[in-house]
Amino acid sequence: MLNSDSKSSSVSSKGYGLLDNEEPLQKLNGEQKNNTANSISKNALPQNQDAKEEKSSEKSDQEKPVNFFALFRYSSSWDKLLMVIGFIVALFSGALWPLVMILFGNFIDQFVNHAVSNSTDSIRGSRSASPKEDFLQETAELSMYNAFLGILLLVISYIIICSFSLSAANQAHKIRCLFMASVLKQDIAWFDTHQTGDFASRMTGDLNKIEDGIGEKIGICISFLSTTLLCTVCGLYYGWKLALVTLSVTPILTVAMGILTKVQAAVTREESEAYGAAGAVAEEALSSIRTVVAFGGEQKEIQRYDKCLAPARKKGIKRGFMTSIGSGLTWFCIFAGYALAFWYGVKLIVDDKDNPNPEYTAGTLLIVFSNIMTASMFFGQTAPYFEAFALARGGAAKIFSVTQRKPDIDSSSKLGKRPDKLDGSITFTNVHFTYPARPDVPVLKGISLSVKPGETIALVGSSGCGKSTIIQLILRFYDTVEGSVEIDENNVKVLNVGWLRSNIGFVGQEPVLFSTTIAENIRYGKNDATLEEIEEAAKLANVHDFISNLPLKYETLVGDRGTQLSGGQKQRIAVARALIKNPKILLLDEATSALDTESEAIVQSALDQASKGRTTIIVAHRLSTIRNADKIYVLSDGMIKEMGSHDELMERKELYYQLVLSQMNEVDDEGTEDTEEGRHTLKHQSSALSSSSVASIDSIQGDHHYRGSASISFEEKGIRYIFKDVDEDESSLSWIRLLKTSLPEWPYLVVGAICSIIMGIHTPLYGIVFGSILGVLSEDTDKILDDNAFYCLIFLLMAVTSFTCSFLQVFFVFCCS
Repeated sequence: MLNSDSKSSSVSSKGYGLLDNEEPLQKLNGEQKNNTANSISKNALPQNQDAKEEKSSEKSDQEKPVNFFALFRYSSSWDKLLMVIGFIVALFSGALWPLVMILFGNFIDQFVNHAVSNSTDSIRGSRSASPKEDFLQETAELSMYNAFLGILLLVISYIIICSFSLSAANQAHKIRCLFMASVLKQDIAWFDTHQTGDFASRMTGDLNKIEDGIGEKIGICISFLSTTLLCTVCGLYYGWKLALVTLSVTPILTVAMGILTKVQAAVTREESEAYGAAGAVAEEALSSIRTVVAFGGEQKEIQRYDKCLAPARKKGIKRGFMTSIGSGLTWFCIFAGYALAFWYGVKLIVDDKDNPNPEYTAGTLLIVFSNIMTASMFFGQTAPYFEAFALARGGAAKIFSVTQRKPDIDSSSKLGKRPDKLDGSITFTNVHFTYPARPDVPVLKGISLSVKPGETIALVGSSGCGKSTIIQLILRFYDTVEGSVEIDENNVKVLNVGWLRSNIGFVGQEPVLFSTTIAENIRYGKNDATLEEIEEAAKLANVHDFISNLPLKYETLVGDRGTQLSGGQKQRIAVARALIKNPKILLLDEATSALDTESEAIVQSALDQASKGRTTIIVAHRLSTIRNADKIYVLSDGMIKEMGSHDELMERKELYYQLVLSQMNEVDDEGTEDTEEGRHTLKHQSSALSSSSVASIDSIQGDHHYRGSASISFEEKGIRYIFKDVDEDESSLSWIRLLKTSLPEWPYLVVGAICSIIMGIHTPLYGIVFGSILGVLSEDTDKILDDNAFYCLIFLLMAVTSFTCSFLQVFFVFCCS
């Protein structure tokens, strides 16, 4: 809870909540103010049952995918124009493929007629140059038409991809920014019931799904569907009998591919979840690498990671099996369709051979068959796109549930009162509170206290008694269930949230520093702070001297979460960040409890100096740090048990007296060790910074030493190649070395390569068989039927071999990967 408080304070200070042009509400009198506060309280914090129903309702809404057209709700006029252009061009692209088939079919008719004419002239013993020249002229014209269609198809495809991709990129950028802004403005109660790690996965996973589902895949899918429709119509127009027979293969292929795609999608999701679990293990190990190395747990972490990868490998192989079946079945249906179409088509040609105006010719056979098979293949290829659209709808449901949610406490809202002056008095009146995540557990039970401007009070008590909760209610992270919290006699519920938090300085138990410079970390408290203001705040926090001794001074990088600094140094920088905006109210939530004795003394000195002239509320675990507080409140079980100064409470010899005695009897054996460790850390950092080869502190910098030692220990265990090349030049990698690392998979690769070669042979073999079928059309009827049956059997054999080879090819490649 302390971490989230610190983060929220920092985020609010960065300017997400308060706008310069905000106008305060009209001043309210006392009765109006209380009525308004009560009204806001009722609206902001429903009863427990209502909260549960709302939570259940939100959950069901998130699980329900949004409407497809709702994916484009954040598109601009320009984005819509791009999509309309892409849509029209995609529809038009569907007409190009039938034209290609018609042109090729006409060419085949001319080719067959030319062959028959040459055969007739040869029998008559005469030759005519004119038919040959005509044939070459018509062939040249058809070639020009095909070239033109090819160029047109290239341009159309480019327009489709660019229009939808550009529109999707614009929308995705807008949604990303909106999602980030929506997450940052949510109230803390919402974060309590949601996993913060889930937001990062949504930023990458779900938003990528949305961009994928509204991008070029829409244009390609429209083009495929348009091609499917127009090719089918064209096939039926040129020869409905042959078209219907050829279409008999399509339902088999479509149903089979649909089932396989659905199963494959389910397996893919399971595989992704398994990889996600493995990634979590890797992230945990790498984020705690110092602990892993200190306990020699490198091998154990590798085993954990490998154990999590095992389910992913099984799911991957299962997905490969499904994919290989789909690939093999597709090729089987294609070649089996060739056999069926040519067998029936040639029969129709022979039956119609004596007709002066034959309905079926070799060209007609090719036009009908090619159009129907093209329609089937293009329709079958739309399945992955519909899967992408479904994933986009599901991802959008999660994203839009956040972007459309209006928080009860909105730090970005312009509403609320913003007084011109803040004195800093704080009053709690009969406050009752329960956390939304635990509505059945009361935390505060009728708390009443008052703090005068400039006064310092302390809150003490056992863990869980509600001390930190009081701090969070002042920051208005939550609203009270009953009672009121007032600042300068204004209920915090009627004050502008951004203005309120901009006038409060907060320092938590574990300060959060960002991976940037010291100056930027302090500037998070005030966006427009100058270097002079930063230095002045650092002096107040007793950290300026330490920073000045660093080579880069305030431009020194602190590393990830401030890992390059000691606990005391981070805490003092956090104090400087809280003081730079010169707050009237200073909240210290156990700011020194995690420090050693020496660091605590330094930080406490800085806090005492910072508290002067400010209303200060201290939540303390070590009672020695609050002896000088003006007033001390002792809490227990959510209620105030004692109140008074240190001397007054000691004279009573009640709860506070017992707490002091128990702490006086404790001996902190870790103080000296922590001090020595802090000195060693600082000394190590100073020497590292003084090196001429170092420009700044980097979070990765401290990892080089243990990487080398880890590599050596792994070498003895036979897995040296995993870490050996961390610091080597990438250019030294070669195909030979990569092949050596994949040596155990060579048998699979060899089988896959052989199957790939065989699959490659099918394409020229198809051309040979197809040409042979066209060649027999000029022969006698009986000869045509016999030869055609033979070639159709070859197509059936090719269907079987293509299924087998395609299955083995895809499956073994998946096994390798």
